[in-house]
Amino acid sequence: TRLGGDDCATVLRLDLSDVATVGPFLRAFEARFDALDILVNNGGVSTVWRAATGGPSLVWPGWLEETFTVNHLSHFALTLGLLPALG
Repeated sequence: TRLGGDDCATVLRLDLSDVATVGPFLRAFEARFDALDILVNNGGVSTVWRAATGGPSLVWPGWLEETFTVNHLSHFALTLGLLPALG
């Protein structure tokens, strides 16, 4: 996506609710870029309301609970994979 001037943004697909998407994201990142200047892990979800209202907790995919996967596992895997690029 072109922002103007010499600035541009690149969009790569990553679904933090599925830790299996981190590997393909990292491969796509490494194919396009040599370095990463900054990493901010700021996204997250909360499914507490489901438990409070008697609703089901999302298990996503397989045995991994959504909140734990998005807020912890996927961010951890992403950060570990990007550490070499942060050099």
